[in-house]
Amino acid sequence: MSTKVMIVDDNHDIRNLLATWLKQVGYEVLLAEDGMAALDLFSRERPKMLFLDMLLPKKNGIEVCKEIKKDPLGAKTPVVLMTAVYKGMQYAIEAKKSGADVYIEKPFQNEKILEITHKLIGPPDIEIADEVSFSESKAGDREIALEGKLSEASLPVLLVTINKKKLTGELKLRFGTAAKSIFFLSGRPLYTASNQISDRLGITVLRQGLITKDQYDEAVRLMQQSTGSVKIGQALIRLGFITDYELSYTLREQYKKILFSLFHWTDGEYTFLITDNISEQSDALNTPLNELIIQGLEESYTFSRVEREVGNLDTIFIATPNGIEQLQTGKIKDKYKKALSLIDGTKTLRQIMSADPDHGEENAMVIFALYICGYLAIKEIRTLDDDSEDSHSITADMIIKKHKDIQEQNYYQIMGVDSKASTNDIKKAYFRLAKLYHPDKFRGDEYKNLRKNIDEIFNKISQAHKVLTSVSKRTEYERAMSTPKEDQETIQKFTRIRNAELRFIEGKAAFQRGKYDEALEALKWAIDLNPDESEYQGLMGQIYMSKYLPSQPEFQKADEFLKKSIQLRSADPENYFFYGQYKKRVGDMDAAYGNFKKAIELRPNYHEAMREIRLFEMRSDKQKKRGGR
Repeated sequence: MSTKVMIVDDNHDIRNLLATWLKQVGYEVLLAEDGMAALDLFSRERPKMLFLDMLLPKKNGIEVCKEIKKDPLGAKTPVVLMTAVYKGMQYAIEAKKSGADVYIEKPFQNEKILEITHKLIGPPDIEIADEVSFSESKAGDREIALEGKLSEASLPVLLVTINKKKLTGELKLRFGTAAKSIFFLSGRPLYTASNQISDRLGITVLRQGLITKDQYDEAVRLMQQSTGSVKIGQALIRLGFITDYELSYTLREQYKKILFSLFHWTDGEYTFLITDNISEQSDALNTPLNELIIQGLEESYTFSRVEREVGNLDTIFIATPNGIEQLQTGKIKDKYKKALSLIDGTKTLRQIMSADPDHGEENAMVIFALYICGYLAIKEIRTLDDDSEDSHSITADMIIKKHKDIQEQNYYQIMGVDSKASTNDIKKAYFRLAKLYHPDKFRGDEYKNLRKNIDEIFNKISQAHKVLTSVSKRTEYERAMSTPKEDQETIQKFTRIRNAELRFIEGKAAFQRGKYDEALEALKWAIDLNPDESEYQGLMGQIYMSKYLPSQPEFQKADEFLKKSIQLRSADPENYFFYGQYKKRVGDMDAAYGNFKKAIELRPNYHEAMREIRLFEMRSDKQKKRGGR
């Protein structure tokens, strides 16, 4: 049975950060974002421990802690109260009175969280493994070529370093109780290993649908009867449950899964041990290192992490000889070729992002990947004067006035710039305003009744920035502004589009937080205002798929919205992928396969769709073989 830890915090980023830390060492994580939801989840799941924020919507952390401790089953459940607002001895005493076992102040480091968790409930329960796929090797007499912390050298940097040094041996990585290894031959990654249950081969084959649970159990029994001489993969082949090809394919996918999971690790230790007993094997990773790095970055990195690792958006990159060669020979994918062509040795990363705001963050992530792979190098870093304004200077009265003024202002007035302002000037204005009015800056009780106003101010600032930094949208907006008063229809149309976009932004944020009712309400409003926007229709379909089960009538509504999104934008691969997911869930496998194929046709490197197709083809091969028996 897994060890459940519950995290309750209304800050999405903190919830996810803590969840990542705890999942990586083997705990099962439960999430809630308000006090009432926390109590309901606790009564249903009975976690072994809780991390509980003190300042929560609906019911604060102190009250939640008291109620849990009154429950006979909760009296002995450890509770850690966390706070970024209520700091100092008086709140530590209040937390203790409420029954909390530990009181900690934010920000905190992952080592501290893991230390507290291990102290209160011990390491996570580990079930009996289906095979010994990971052995804890010791350094012994082996030479240590590299050693350090992942907080100082990320996995992509380590992969490139090992490749350049042509090292042969084992890169060992550890985070808490999680331990994983990558094995190299002359700097090239061959295969991986892990001590995590979810990374085991038998679990992977079962999850992919290649075998049933009964077949898995039978293979485990055969393996146990052999007293270790037969591994799970060999047992599955002997019993005729999978083929040699399926085993080889699944092993490579498993190696990739373990490798890509390590891209998420931002903390932990690493050691590279030199060894000469690494050799080629038939099921080894056969993907070029640069492709592995690029795919790993695409699947795990966010823009905020890229921004943190780059360190300064005013960095200027230049193409290396290798990058120029790749651009000339056309050996890299189109989007990377396009990003590489943006590098001229004069523009900062910030300026490149501003030149194409609709794809700014995507371009920055691609440029970072090219830099890691050695196609780009840093030329210089420009420094800008820091903005002296601070959100702490914003009072409640100023927020009320700002909210009132912004209702009557046009986008230029909202941004505080002239109508002839350059895109770069608008971008600078946005950074300044976002710093002042971002909702995360206003967590104190004095802003409790103003949060709706703050959200609306920030949404309007974001919408003004989005329109004014897009050439086409800005042109349309200026045309609408200059329209004679009698032509009210054009003005009303633009207003509807603007308001629809605001509702869509709200709905998307609610959907990402799992607040499906709020998301449905916002998207219904957005679609009512602008029904011809494919993105709105597609997101509405995804919400229905997430909120309801296929057996519920409401689930079928997703079909209408997803089909509409394809009709409105037939060249968008995302629309076909999500419609394929819908068809798969309702059991229409032929239609699902066709939609996944179409998504790949439109975007040849669509990894999620490619995985779906591979699984389809493997299941099809298995069914044909069974039919021929």
